[in-house]
Amino acid sequence: MNQTRYPSAQEIEKRLATELGKIRAQTVYAEYAEPATAPIHYRSVVGEKGMAANQSANLLADHFRLMRSIRDNPQDGLRRHYDRIGVGIEKGNRLISDLKQAACVEVRPLPSAAPKGGRARLVPSLTERGRQLLCAYEQQFQAKSNEA
Repeated sequence: MNQTRYPSAQEIEKRLATELGKIRAQTVYAEYAEPATAPIHYRSVVGEKGMAANQSANLLADHFRLMRSIRDNPQDGLRRHYDRIGVGIEKGNRLISDLKQAACVEVRPLPSAAPKGGRARLVPSLTERGRQLLCAYEQQFQAKSNEA
């Protein structure tokens, strides 16, 4: 059986030195420069505020609507909560992720009640911090509506 021997990188460089030299001489290389403008972060474009671990939770109205749904319907799974507040799976999962990061919500799997088993349902519940933030938000909202 014939085995093909491929040339090494050094052999190729040696054989093509003149051609590669011409190519390198005619190539214009860009100089590296620091960008003159600051990067644009997507959250500023879409109008959302991020969660910072070291500061108090900066939650949006959607977060509080989800927290209220979790408090009022503790037996429901994630999908029912998302449907109730009118958000899709992607946005709902982002809201839950934000709330988990802010230590406002815990999500626990609940085994399927079907006789053949099945996929566990994910059931969220408010933490003590979540209950406190929701209560403070509702009191603030109530105070604003009383002023108007």
